[in-house]
Amino acid sequence: MQNKNFIQFSNVSISRNKILILKDINISIRKGDFIYLLGNTGSGKSALLQAIFAQQSIQQGNLVVDDILVHQIEHNTRPYLRRKIGLVSDSFPLNNHLSVGQNLEFVLNATDWSDTANKNARIRQVLEVLNISSLEHQPIARLTKKEYVQVLIARALLNAPAILLLDAPVQYLDIQAAQEVLQFLYQYAQKNATTVLLATVNNKIPQFIPGDQVFFCQDHTVKAID
Repeated sequence: MQNKNFIQFSNVSISRNKILILKDINISIRKGDFIYLLGNTGSGKSALLQAIFAQQSIQQGNLVVDDILVHQIEHNTRPYLRRKIGLVSDSFPLNNHLSVGQNLEFVLNATDWSDTANKNARIRQVLEVLNISSLEHQPIARLTKKEYVQVLIARALLNAPAILLLDAPVQYLDIQAAQEVLQFLYQYAQKNATTVLLATVNNKIPQFIPGDQVFFCQDHTVKAID
């Protein structure tokens, strides 16, 4: 991995509705790192990911993501940052009124893909990478739990992001399906030098798939686990 810090939290504190969530966070993440973020529900894992995505404001400290000063980001800079990031989160579900392909096309339309042929080609390319090409015209309601997660991941990969933020992506899957999804994510990240932050309440997951760093959220702080 490269030595340069790609994501840098410096004395960051985060509150929501005047309630402290995280304080004095100091984390350095290199480009291409595969990071696990462990902790119980409500420990601040999601808030940390949302801060990187500029979805959660920062009350104190500095956060730099790929040379962008997120702690003082302006409204017109957020889209530029977010195109660098693929997000998989329950807070950003698929649209049940659209097919798989239409869900993916919606994201491309929102990120200034104008040529129909290019959009269709990109959708098919991403679905093929995940080996789910047969789902392109499938209604969302007919997807299995694993397929739903795979489509969420496909959507996150559409713009070839430098960063993947994964908020408990496999929590509703059985062990075999979870391992298959995690293995894909790890192999994809290694092949493409993608920086991954994967948040989970399951402390055993890092035993299945290796990571570069493991952080634990507890008592309003985040600490590295050796």
